[in-house]
Amino acid sequence: MNSGWQIVIYPGTYTENITISQNNLSIVGTNNEIGGIINLNGNITVSSNSTSIRLCSLTFNNLTISGSANVYLKDCNINGNISKSGGGYFSVNNIVCNLISTISITGAGNCNFSTYSSLGASFTVNNSSAIINISNCLQMANINVIAGICSVNNTVLYATNSSVYAINSSVGTFVYVSNLSCVNGNDNLPAKLNLLGFYSITNSNYNRSTSILTGTNLGRISYFDALNVGGGTLVDTSSIQTVQNKTMSSMKLSANQIITNTDKTINFIDSNDTIVNLNSVQTMTNKTLTDCAANTQLTTDNSTKIATTAFVHLLSAYPISSNFTTIIGGTSTNPTLGTSQKNYYYVIGKILYVNYGIVFDGTGSNGTGTMTLSLPSGFTVDTTKINTDNNNAALTNANSFYSATKIGYGNLVISYNLIATIYSIDTNKILLFFTNYINTSSRLTPSNHNNFNINISVPIQ
Repeated sequence: MNSGWQIVIYPGTYTENITISQNNLSIVGTNNEIGGIINLNGNITVSSNSTSIRLCSLTFNNLTISGSANVYLKDCNINGNISKSGGGYFSVNNIVCNLISTISITGAGNCNFSTYSSLGASFTVNNSSAIINISNCLQMANINVIAGICSVNNTVLYATNSSVYAINSSVGTFVYVSNLSCVNGNDNLPAKLNLLGFYSITNSNYNRSTSILTGTNLGRISYFDALNVGGGTLVDTSSIQTVQNKTMSSMKLSANQIITNTDKTINFIDSNDTIVNLNSVQTMTNKTLTDCAANTQLTTDNSTKIATTAFVHLLSAYPISSNFTTIIGGTSTNPTLGTSQKNYYYVIGKILYVNYGIVFDGTGSNGTGTMTLSLPSGFTVDTTKINTDNNNAALTNANSFYSATKIGYGNLVISYNLIATIYSIDTNKILLFFTNYINTSSRLTPSNHNNFNINISVPIQ
């Protein structure tokens, strides 16, 4: 029977149990407030299987929904329990559950709880086809999801005490949480969660250190058009910036990374504003590089790519190497000369700059040919940029200039000051040649001299 009736109850106390088997029926109190002053000292059972049942502005003990009708509960005060085994829609809006009230959902279908306040109830969901949405609720008691889907939003959730989980979920269930505050009822500290199924947690306060999160994190991403952080606003740009009064675009946080929608990643940013462990193309301004991966490239603001090693040298204002020892040789035979050396080098881009400072002490044995000096270890001349002459052919005439490319000059002290002209003889040596006071040129033999100071610059591979 489809009654379509509305039963209006006037203020008073009524001791009786009510079973609603009619379809499309409303029972309302005359006062539009929670519970009003209409007290039904008994239980209400809904066994109707079609259309809808509405209960408004009533106070009663227990509510049992066994039928499949849609049930709408509004502005009510419940002193006992709510049990839903039917498969219809269930809407709960602006109600209060007191004392030791419990809510049990064992039927299928959607259930919506909004503006709900409980002073000690527990909430259980146990049907794989049940979909529960809880929003804008105050003092909601702990939730147990044995089967089904449960979403909790904008809600304060109280665990009975610190040993109880605010939310328990079993394997195979789905729990979605956002803007949730989980609190222990006995000490008001953050409560713990036990999520064994699929779950997602967004912008929520809970005790993570004591929680069990062994289920599958669905990793849902939150998007914001703009964020205000300490007076600085994060708005729309296309690159990673310092957060202080700077902007970001389409960012997401993932395991120590800040990722933009262009897949540029900065890993492990520390408190000293240092970028470390670079492993891909980056954009960087006023930062410090450490532990760069081999062959890493850095992208400047005008999209020019600079090799990591050279760029680090530029950032460090051309760092000067520690003292190194050059090998003094001869183009025919090598000498064994006693020397005191103070040599250093630095690199800018692909150019090696070397200063040789050598003082001979008069000991050892001379070599033959023309004196050569080795480059610092690890550097090789780029012979595609300059000429070399491994055959040493030009040296057959002592007064002719060497045919290889000049790479430097210096001062020699022999019996008087001479101007040295330096050439490249092969990929890891230089050759010394000099001009005397009457502008004639000659070789510098691999033998004892007083001292000399030479500067060279040579392209390297």
